[in-house]
Amino acid sequence: MALPAGGLESVDIDPAGLIAVVILGIFGTGFTFALNYRLIADEGATNAATVVYLLTVVSITLGAVVLGEQLTFRVVAGMVAVLVGVGPARWQKRTSSPSVQVTTEASSIGQSVV
Repeated sequence: MALPAGGLESVDIDPAGLIAVVILGIFGTGFTFALNYRLIADEGATNAATVVYLLTVVSITLGAVVLGEQLTFRVVAGMVAVLVGVGPARWQKRTSSPSVQVTTEASSIGQSVV
């Protein structure tokens, strides 16, 4: 596959680089896809899509807190706009579950019924 870019020269594979690619492929991509599909199955596609928007808010917040990046009014306004847009998509009315009635039997283990 490297023939068009590298010609007929041999390709030297660094073991550390190969291990890094495998680890990133498994943990960075593989688990992310598995979690995303699980999120779609549990919460639905609409709620799973909101994760992409929230990643931006989290990334900007972490950049400001950890790296000391500057938060301007426009950035904060954009974060608020994202949160206001995601809010209605995540809002769900809570349905009341039917009450569960606990019944006890007249006899239980170790007791006799007369």
